Amino acid sequence: MNRKLVKLLKNPQLFFYDYFAKRVHGPGSAQHTLPSSLETAVAAIHATGTAIAPTAAPATKKRKPAAPARASSTPPALFSRIDCMLLSPRQLLQHLFGAHSGALTGMPDQSQLLRRDQLRLFIAVCVEIALFRSSGVRFYTMDGRLHLDIKPGAGASTTIENKLFLTLNETTDFVVEFPHLLGKNPAIHAFIYLPIGVGQYEIRSPQACLKKFSLAQINTLYPPASDEPIAAPGPIDVVYTWVNKDDSGWQTLWDTTFPENPCDPDRFTSSDELRYSIRSVLKYAPWIRNIYVVSNCAAPDYIDLEHERIRWVSHDEIFPDSSVLPTFNSHAIESCLHRIESLSEHFIYFNDDVFLNQPVYPLHFFDDAGRSVSYLEPYGMVTEGENDETTADYLVAARNSIALLKQDFPNYHARQLHTHVPHCLRRSTLAHLETRFAEAFARTRAARLRSETDVNITSFLYHHYALVSGSAVRGQAVSLIVRPRNIEKFLERNGHYKYRFLCFNDGGGSSTNRAYKRRFSAYCAARQPVPCEVELTIPRRNVPDTPDTPAIPETPVIAAESSPPALEIIRSFSLDSDITREDPAVTADAPKTSLLPEKELLRDHECV
Repeated sequence: MNRKLVKLLKNPQLFFYDYFAKRVHGPGSAQHTLPSSLETAVAAIHATGTAIAPTAAPATKKRKPAAPARASSTPPALFSRIDCMLLSPRQLLQHLFGAHSGALTGMPDQSQLLRRDQLRLFIAVCVEIALFRSSGVRFYTMDGRLHLDIKPGAGASTTIENKLFLTLNETTDFVVEFPHLLGKNPAIHAFIYLPIGVGQYEIRSPQACLKKFSLAQINTLYPPASDEPIAAPGPIDVVYTWVNKDDSGWQTLWDTTFPENPCDPDRFTSSDELRYSIRSVLKYAPWIRNIYVVSNCAAPDYIDLEHERIRWVSHDEIFPDSSVLPTFNSHAIESCLHRIESLSEHFIYFNDDVFLNQPVYPLHFFDDAGRSVSYLEPYGMVTEGENDETTADYLVAARNSIALLKQDFPNYHARQLHTHVPHCLRRSTLAHLETRFAEAFARTRAARLRSETDVNITSFLYHHYALVSGSAVRGQAVSLIVRPRNIEKFLERNGHYKYRFLCFNDGGGSSTNRAYKRRFSAYCAARQPVPCEVELTIPRRNVPDTPDTPAIPETPVIAAESSPPALEIIRSFSLDSDITREDPAVTADAPKTSLLPEKELLRDHECV
């Protein structure tokens, strides 16, 4: 007894780890290692009652030996290996750990509340799922201090699992991904909570919807995780604009309209950004309702045009005056986005080179009152006055927009541009702007290329008008524009995990910089390696392959939420998707950015 008391006083963490580990493994266990198979782990969970709602601290009375595993009706007492294959990792973890959701919003979403004493077992189950399904698993914190990427079929050593546990045990939240599973496979955002008294609990994260709660409150404050599709409180759609200079129909339109002028490759080249941006949206914002892609090009061969969540929208569907078409002016196209049929009132506009890089929630785009969030630059760039030959191209339309704002708000000074992140927009506000400034909209739409009379509605006019009129609020987010000059630093170690938004912006000749494009492709193939639910696993091949459009790596994948025959499941086991292998999108001289060797794990974050 005295020895145990000394251990409790000197190292409480080790004391409670030993205390619970013995109860997970049963009496007589000589080693404090976790179960080596998923079935054993599941049995241990239910034998110790860790898959039910939080309970008071366990009694200190010694447990009777040889106690049989307690049966449970919901979830079942033991998941079979077939269950492991047919349930998605998210569903399986929810059932095993009696998960609650809504850590930030109080509504069902991709978050999962995790009691701290379940953490070690949670890690082991994730590794076992990844090993059994040959899917790989990725753990990381959203501050960029930790990243562990376990390759498909590799598993993790006890040392690595222990280091991972010790680090995550000190964090407020972390993310788990199973990157090589096909289909609906959103990232899991785990939030750690712990007891702070008898029947009282606290979520570590300062962003929690309600930080402290009682056992009686948990079911009303944080809804039990559900197998139902994740949805926002109200419908929120995503809109993309996309162009591909290698599309034969687009080339015909350009050559007919501007026979003497070559197109600007930086503005009109597609380097497969749309593919990976859509994957990022469905992985990190699974609550999005529909995705609309506005374009005057044929859809890429990998898009499933029959899927209910995606729709291809041509310019003539949204331009009120078809005589101004064809157009190659992004300002003109953006002035018509709110005219998309069936578009939700609240929607998020993405340029195709903008990516989500972490789990995000509706509150990152619209507040509780429905106001849009405007991510303006922290410094001013736009001055009032007339445009001349010295005015930078990207400031011309902003100055024209200021002149419109002054008509209604003469004392308001709009100086900040919007950052290169998603644009949060309200359809009704855009419709009001179209009515209020009808002549400016018409002039912008009539210009087939960017002109001196343009206004930039979605990237400047909307945000400042909504802010000053009270229908928008300012927001802040860690984001980065990735260009040839900084991509090497961006890819170093774990730094890229700390950004919520990324923009791989072409400019200054970057569209023809092959080294930059190889690094871009390598990064995307590592973060989003397999097709998402709106992609075809076998492309239509209706668009000729070009050097700027890498083909999908022909890698076997396993569906995350489907029910394939058992024989087909077994045939899918051999999977190796390390991005450093030879691949059409990743050449031998591309940087090897996907994985960290075990010896490098947590080097820049010492475990306590």
